[in-house]
Amino acid sequence: MLAQQVQEALDAELDAGRECLVGQIVLCELVWVLNRLYNYTTAQCQHTVASLLGFAGLRFEALPTVMAAFKALQHHGGDWTDH
Repeated sequence: MLAQQVQEALDAELDAGRECLVGQIVLCELVWVLNRLYNYTTAQCQHTVASLLGFAGLRFEALPTVMAAFKALQHHGGDWTDH
């Protein structure tokens, strides 16, 4: 139910032409939930983050830092939050 409400709110903002800000902590929490609760592999988490980074209408807090963390995770492994 909550996921549907969030989706509807996000769709309304994007349909209105507004960008939605995604904070760094949101990405960390997303990756944690995908990995720990849904058993996503590191590769699946990376794919999900890459998809989000390319999603029109989303703006990311400190994008250069997010991109550096994404690249470091690809090259060095570990946890998303480590990078």
